[in-house]
Amino acid sequence: MPAVSQIEMLRAVMQLQPDWNSVIAGGAGLKFTGLVQPGDTLAIRIHRTRSSEIRFSIEKDATMVSKGTLSLAGGSNA
Repeated sequence: MPAVSQIEMLRAVMQLQPDWNSVIAGGAGLKFTGLVQPGDTLAIRIHRTRSSEIRFSIEKDATMVSKGTLSLAGGSNA
């Protein structure tokens, strides 16, 4: 699964969070180190470190396949 698809997956998860902005303005420290295939079961962890920043990790079979920090446009919706 391409990195852009993984980012879109993260954006979809962020949309489920009340009062979170899901408009991604940039990224830092992005690492896509493992292969993700359609149908894989993934553990997606997101943590808002401040209103305009999200840290994430994606694991498959207890192995980290992606991680990084996303900057959000305009911070939170709150």
